[in-house]
Amino acid sequence: MAGVGSSNISFSGLRTAWNEVAFAGGSDPTASSSAVHPGIAISEFHGATFTSGDPIDANGAGDSVSIDTHFKDRTFGSASSTFYLQVTNDGSIMDGNEAFYVQIRSNSGDDVTSEEIAVGDAETLEIVDDSTPTSGITINFVDNLQNDLTGITLSDGMSGSITYTAPGEGGAAAITFGATGSESTPLTMGILAEA
Repeated sequence: MAGVGSSNISFSGLRTAWNEVAFAGGSDPTASSSAVHPGIAISEFHGATFTSGDPIDANGAGDSVSIDTHFKDRTFGSASSTFYLQVTNDGSIMDGNEAFYVQIRSNSGDDVTSEEIAVGDAETLEIVDDSTPTSGITINFVDNLQNDLTGITLSDGMSGSITYTAPGEGGAAAITFGATGSESTPLTMGILAEA
């Protein structure tokens, strides 16, 4: 657990907690320690991120950084969540075209486009959503010419932890995840699509 706690907070304890999340937002504060400047300074926590709230700004742009105000009772980490969604093509689309692609826009602004998903095939997508709280993912289903597919219906096998809003005009659909899934056990969604 990368929690800081509420009492007896030390620089070495802060470093240990931050290390548990691979120094999210920054780098190891002991890396700049030397014989001339041994130990850890509060400025070396600049950029540290937490599961909620603002990161540490130790470059003087804001108020002075203090352990009580900026670290106490917080948990080092990132507010982003990574979701694993396996999309299966359960039906043909377009006249003669049997494959589709899934384009995903997460709140981080990074688009994820699947490989071609042929009938009967499945593709697992890794989606990062860094909004707090997670507000959902927008997805587009497109054919091999990048035309939006609006006749999307769900087939059997949808994970119970997914809330799905069918696409309107433009082929965009919304997905809200109640769980993240994992690489080995992704959330599942079967799609039947037509133009």
